[in-house]
Amino acid sequence: MAEIKVGDGAGVAAAGRVARADLRTPAAAPQPAAAPTGGARDTASVLGIPETELTPRVQAAVSGLMGELQTLRRQLERMQERVGELERLADRDTLTPLVNRRAFMRELDRTIAQVERHGLKASVLYIDLDGLKQINDRYGHATGDQAILRFGEVVNDNVRRTDLVGRLGGDEFAVLLVQTDVAQAAHKAEGIAEALQSRPLVIDRAAVTLGFSWGVEALVPGRTATEVLDSADRAMYAQKQGKKAPVSA
Repeated sequence: MAEIKVGDGAGVAAAGRVARADLRTPAAAPQPAAAPTGGARDTASVLGIPETELTPRVQAAVSGLMGELQTLRRQLERMQERVGELERLADRDTLTPLVNRRAFMRELDRTIAQVERHGLKASVLYIDLDGLKQINDRYGHATGDQAILRFGEVVNDNVRRTDLVGRLGGDEFAVLLVQTDVAQAAHKAEGIAEALQSRPLVIDRAAVTLGFSWGVEALVPGRTATEVLDSADRAMYAQKQGKKAPVSA
């Protein structure tokens, strides 16, 4: 405000005008807070926080929460990968590169459902490795394990990718053959036998030819996986009874 001398009438009038002018001049508006960054704005949108409430302190808290969320997400992904790995291990046989009985029966159930719904043609081979007891008694159980492993590898190498080979336990195996009737499944068994002839197990410099007995059963609507497998098992046993010791050295 300009300096006004007391007693000067013109000065008094000027002082009044200046005072009134000061009263009419609005106070300077406060500067708005800096707008939140894009990341904070996006996070606030997700969490439903109005932008007007995104103070620096709130922004820091939100950023911390989002960091923790990312960490939890990565941990969850690792756990899911681990669960998947454990599930795969739970389906594998402990000695051979084949699935175990549990996994085979599950897939057999699924295939039977496809047979019932869509008329899929499929058969199952039940296979028993002949002479395993003689191999164990003569060469030891470690060699018997080698025989089981070699047998599983040969069978697995001589089926299609769409087929499934499982070790049911001990010296018993099964092959699920899709789009295959009983005659074709029998032909497949003969092919596996020929493949075994060309891949003998060498023990103490002696070539031991592995043999097996087999039975086949078609998958038909209305029968359970257990019933189908039992029928194939009985057919295998009947064939085995009619054979002599299959192991030769």
